[in-house]
Amino acid sequence: MDASEETHDVDDSDKNCQECGAARILSEFAETSQEIDYEWKLIRKDHKRLKYKKTCQCAGTKTFVTAAPPPKLIPKGLFSTRFWTHILTEKFLLQRPVSKIAYSLNLQGLDVSEGTLASGLKQLTKLFARLYNALRAESRRSVHWQMDETHWRVFVDNMGKDNHKWWMWVVLSQSACVFVLDPSRSSKVPTEHLKDIPAGILSCDRYSAYKALDQDIELAFCWSHVRRDFLNLRDGYPELRPLAQRWINRIDRLFHLNKIRLKSRGTPSFQEQDDALRAEVSSMEKAFRQALKSKSLAKPAMEVLDSLKNHWTGLTIFVSQPAVPMDNNASERALRGPVVGRKNYYGAHSIWGGQLAAMMFSIFATLAKNQIDPYRWLSEYLKCCAENGGKPPTDLSAFLPWAMNMERKEDLRLAS
Repeated sequence: MDASEETHDVDDSDKNCQECGAARILSEFAETSQEIDYEWKLIRKDHKRLKYKKTCQCAGTKTFVTAAPPPKLIPKGLFSTRFWTHILTEKFLLQRPVSKIAYSLNLQGLDVSEGTLASGLKQLTKLFARLYNALRAESRRSVHWQMDETHWRVFVDNMGKDNHKWWMWVVLSQSACVFVLDPSRSSKVPTEHLKDIPAGILSCDRYSAYKALDQDIELAFCWSHVRRDFLNLRDGYPELRPLAQRWINRIDRLFHLNKIRLKSRGTPSFQEQDDALRAEVSSMEKAFRQALKSKSLAKPAMEVLDSLKNHWTGLTIFVSQPAVPMDNNASERALRGPVVGRKNYYGAHSIWGGQLAAMMFSIFATLAKNQIDPYRWLSEYLKCCAENGGKPPTDLSAFLPWAMNMERKEDLRLAS
């Protein structure tokens, strides 16, 4: 945050004594107070490029040489890199519709249409493709992922598709967050993203698309979804409320025991906490297997407990792999930004717009995951692209969190 100082003088009438009129002298002391001000303004810059005329008679040289124009992201474009940083941040980080962004600029004195901004965004799409592919490659280098999906609208007619409902998938790994836009909700997306990876663990819900993955990828199912099953059972069937509540309490205890175990990692008490957790898991398994043998068990309860049994192997991966979370909440949280965008501007009005959204969501989410200031990072990246003739830099290492040296990463760190 920038700082400035503003001096306030007293009224001229107070610079003299009210009784005798003698002048007061300025004291070496002053009262100081603070306020947070906000000032954001558009600036129209006139770039004056100096020209020099030769004074010699040499035939092989130019008569005039002129200073080079400032680097541009879009050749002959009117808008600067900082302007586009603002637009991209507003649209894909703060999830504001282009119409609202244009209206905001209009209030500040710039008459710009939605079409002009959209046309510029389309031209900028090519700047992020290589960066997006680098994020995907980094994601595939991981051994643990969390994945989820939500619907997304793309308002174009697509061959073989009778509606505008697409899907925005998210893949979280240790250092990267990748969004993938696809017309379908099929197993194609997780299968392609994790293709040819020899081994790993995917945290996910129980959606069938994930179950189509190669057996080398283990599925760690989400306990929050299981808990939700029992909540629905409790709230939908009053006669099953006591049974459902007992299981909700047991699941809550399991989360609690795992939390204590994780806190004790690397300490002498870890084994004791690990044993307590394993004992609870064993007790839960025995309980649901015994309950399923009861002929008096109501069908809704049987269906929930049967699902618990069928997914038990994936639900208990966290026991032997403490680094694997019990739930898939992190990927659900990662989708919140795009969901807000979907509510604000409904989705994308073109395929390129949807692809740009997936790329920018990926970039901003990865920066957030690595605690990097998105505005500073994007400003520097676009400046580098402009200096490279409106093309992405050949070497992306200075902009990839896992490839940055510690000094640069610390310099770009988001202020707490």
